[in-house]
Amino acid sequence: MTGPPTVEVPRVYTTHFLGFEMEPANGKYRVNHVYRNGPADKEWIDINVGDFIQAIDGHDLKAGDNYWKILNEVANEYVPVKVSKTAGGENAKTFRIASVTNLTNIKYDEWVATNRDSVDKATNGQIAYVHIRAMDQPSLTKFENEIDQFCRRKASSSTSGTTAAGYRSGDSRYPRAQAVSVLEQPEWRAHVGPPAPAGDRWAKILMTNYRSVSDAEVTPQGFHELKLGTIVGNTTSAQVIATGSYALINGGAVRTPGSLVVTWDPTKPNNFGRTWKAWACRPTSG
Repeated sequence: MTGPPTVEVPRVYTTHFLGFEMEPANGKYRVNHVYRNGPADKEWIDINVGDFIQAIDGHDLKAGDNYWKILNEVANEYVPVKVSKTAGGENAKTFRIASVTNLTNIKYDEWVATNRDSVDKATNGQIAYVHIRAMDQPSLTKFENEIDQFCRRKASSSTSGTTAAGYRSGDSRYPRAQAVSVLEQPEWRAHVGPPAPAGDRWAKILMTNYRSVSDAEVTPQGFHELKLGTIVGNTTSAQVIATGSYALINGGAVRTPGSLVVTWDPTKPNNFGRTWKAWACRPTSG
């Protein structure tokens, strides 16, 4: 159930993020993380882990100062940041950073890239790592593009997000239907470059965890029943149910259960399916 906010927050308090994190050190603030492909991760901006932030938007900083208050009140998108290699501020340089008001997508992309780097390192680049963020068309498009990108690898390791794709293959109305259909293909030919050998199949591994619910449980169920590969991870919580959303007079909304979700085998007479709870999508070999 959702509703309008109890307290309206003026837009003037929107925080601007610079794309790096800081920690107190030597009486100043020192950069301890720069987000990959974030506002501060540009060729023309020389800010690195270990640098000291001397000032933000013309305000001198020392350890303990509330720099979030400054970032709440900046006048425009571009924020000047004064940086030096030492706490004393010698040879400091000022860079204008195009700030953002939300780091969610940047943090997510960095998390995926970090996981991919780990898999590449552990497998000497032989296994591709792909993560489906959500059950929506943009996530499906990105998923297809990444499968296309990594199709020459020996195997693919895929993890599903908390609202990832399902498996109703052939139903073009739903991204969840198409995602597992992509993995179901007996071979995948790249859009650019030489085609894959005829009949070529690559191994697939799907990872789940306890946070995989609803559509992210339909995904491993379909993956298992279509025998697409191996499922590893934790047992999911069996929370598959179809709901509908209804508007309330105060501007809010409420979601209520609408129908039962079951598996169904049309080849067996009087087979009305079994509830997802009985399956719980336990990780198993395909």
